[in-house]
Amino acid sequence: MMIKNFKKWMEINRNFSKCTVDNYIRSIEKFNEYLSKKGKRVEECQKITINDIETRLAEERQIKESKTCNNYLAWIKCFLRYCMNQWKKVIDTRSLVTMREYDNKIESLTEEETIRLINFLKSREVWSSKKERIKLRDIAIVTMLVYTWLRVSELTNLKYSDIRDDWIQVIGKWWKRRVVYLNAELQNNILMYNLKRTDSSPYLFVSHSTQKTTKLSRNTVEKMLRDAGEECGIKKLTPHRLRHTFATMLLKKNAEIFYIQKLLWHKNFSTTEEYLTVLSENAKKTQSLLDDLIKF
Repeated sequence: MMIKNFKKWMEINRNFSKCTVDNYIRSIEKFNEYLSKKGKRVEECQKITINDIETRLAEERQIKESKTCNNYLAWIKCFLRYCMNQWKKVIDTRSLVTMREYDNKIESLTEEETIRLINFLKSREVWSSKKERIKLRDIAIVTMLVYTWLRVSELTNLKYSDIRDDWIQVIGKWWKRRVVYLNAELQNNILMYNLKRTDSSPYLFVSHSTQKTTKLSRNTVEKMLRDAGEECGIKKLTPHRLRHTFATMLLKKNAEIFYIQKLLWHKNFSTTEEYLTVLSENAKKTQSLLDDLIKF
């Protein structure tokens, strides 16, 4: 019951996205399974000890990366703060520290891979009007993810009413309203897809896999990209990897990182700064210009 109430609290009071809420609940449920082996439950939050949390984290650290373990700790702390807000006695978690996170390589597509992916989708053969709709939808989705900074949850929530000529308004994290501009190719791809639509759904992208048209799910987008990537030789293709591609392409075209931060809507500049690692090769070439000027 407490986990269910915790979920409602996050949805109503914290305005977390469905994906974030699901991650929190999944982790708390796993923590509850661990506690049950020790004869405890998360509902008995006053019985949870520092040792319970540290032992559980030690298990996670054997199989998970530092960032994942730190998120797991943050989710447990958030749950305990919720319990405290419900006037329940809980332990002081300030002694629990996060693990050091090592920089991970930014995974993005090269320009050649991006072109290959889009051309592959365009070259797909179709044998029915339904398959044609799916093909045009997938082309519009990929170009939307490549040419804009949208997260997959933002993309699946787009509606017809959000489109305004050459731009679209997006409701993203923390319910913030933002504007994304659409280039001519992207506008055309969206138009071509919607001209073939026969449904009356208010959503810009929908599922055509069943008789009843429904809002496109995150899983459908992820599977479509994964399958398309494998077929055209791009491994581990995800929506967020296309978001990375958007940022790295702009950096390579000498766009100012300040404006990239605004487009990606990163709260902290340090998050955007991670993309500078993709310019290491360009930095090497620039530094090598000194070779002909300085002789030792």
